[in-house]
Amino acid sequence: ATVTRVGGFEPAQKKEWIRTYFGPLGRGPAPEKLTVPTTQPIAARVTQLDRVQFPRVYWTWSGVAETEPDAAALELLSRILAGSDTSRLEQTLVNKSQVALQVSAGSDSNEIDGLFKIAATVAPGSSVQAVEDILAQEIEKVRAEAPPETGLASVKTKVRTQTLVSLAAPSQRAFVIGMGLAKFDDPHFYQKTLVDYHRVTCDDIQRVAKQYLLENKMVLVIEPLKPGESESPAVLSGPIPSDKPSKTIESVPTGPGPDWTKLPAPSPQGRFTAPSFQRRVCANGLEIWVAPWNTLPLVSANLLVRTGASDDSIDKAGLATLVATLWEKGTEDLTATEFAEALDALGTTLLVGAGSDTTQLSFTIEKSSLPQAFDLVGQMITKPRFDATDFQREKKLQLSELASGPDSLSWIAGRVLPTLLYGRRHPFAAPPLGFDE
Repeated sequence: ATVTRVGGFEPAQKKEWIRTYFGPLGRGPAPEKLTVPTTQPIAARVTQLDRVQFPRVYWTWSGVAETEPDAAALELLSRILAGSDTSRLEQTLVNKSQVALQVSAGSDSNEIDGLFKIAATVAPGSSVQAVEDILAQEIEKVRAEAPPETGLASVKTKVRTQTLVSLAAPSQRAFVIGMGLAKFDDPHFYQKTLVDYHRVTCDDIQRVAKQYLLENKMVLVIEPLKPGESESPAVLSGPIPSDKPSKTIESVPTGPGPDWTKLPAPSPQGRFTAPSFQRRVCANGLEIWVAPWNTLPLVSANLLVRTGASDDSIDKAGLATLVATLWEKGTEDLTATEFAEALDALGTTLLVGAGSDTTQLSFTIEKSSLPQAFDLVGQMITKPRFDATDFQREKKLQLSELASGPDSLSWIAGRVLPTLLYGRRHPFAAPPLGFDE
């Protein structure tokens, strides 16, 4: 077992508590080393019928375990292919050809093995074949030619920033440190991973694409049900059952210690001191609140505009969400792609969305890149592009999201609950996405 403690506490007191409550526990048997049977990857194509609005395509290849030398290169390859507005598959499938509503890629590396996966949702009026044709073309391109250094550098910067973000909150920091200690006997394993990412070259990206993204792969296609059709039977998966009898783990007696029949008394109540902040008001009326925080070289910025989905008229429900989406699609001088590339180079991603009362823009970035980020975001706020082509594409995507929403129970609940709470005619009951009619 691994105990990780992060946050404000007295180390001596916590060590005493650990000795008191964990020290008497007897040591159990050492876990057996997991032996994984050797299997050969298979290539197959499976089509399943399900209750979805639009077809989905999944391509999967065998990957590597997270400690293998190629794990870092495969992860960066997945980010070059998908994961941001500037990624190759996002550009070709969603933005340009518009044959897909969304696309994702990931290298799922675990302790004993891994998978490399690509998934795409087919757009209305398009086809599975059209999506797979472009997927095949883009895979062949990355196999045939190494990516440009600028693209790889942007991905590395974003990975570094995301790693710092994962260490910001105490609970997240405890998880990262604890996982490194439990799995690799190294609480600083995340630092080794960052070094591995830093060492990946453009040639490494091309090499792993050629080595792992082969023609032989698993293809899963999910097709929507037609009238009169039934869902395909579920495919069973999971660990191979063992033919060995289960072992009985005997309880280990505890040594002298506290009264195990009683819960420990609560700790003495500590004193909470709220973080200090500074408030300024600009000449244009903009209020700025600054809360210094020096634990990590990160800065989080959040802009709130006092208008949201509840301000939409009933005949233009969803307008605030559409405006928020278009707001980040470039400036007067930068197209949507150029603007996203500039942000990627700084290692950050803008999050823009409309809530009930406000429209919110936020980002987290390394402190050294903050001036450049403020310059870019300032141009976007004061001189948004609102390109007609971007408008038509994003409107189509928002309508498609409305159509595919019923595939998710949480999506349905999210639209029904406000109506039950506030009543159908209340502004807060209006769904941020609007209606599809």
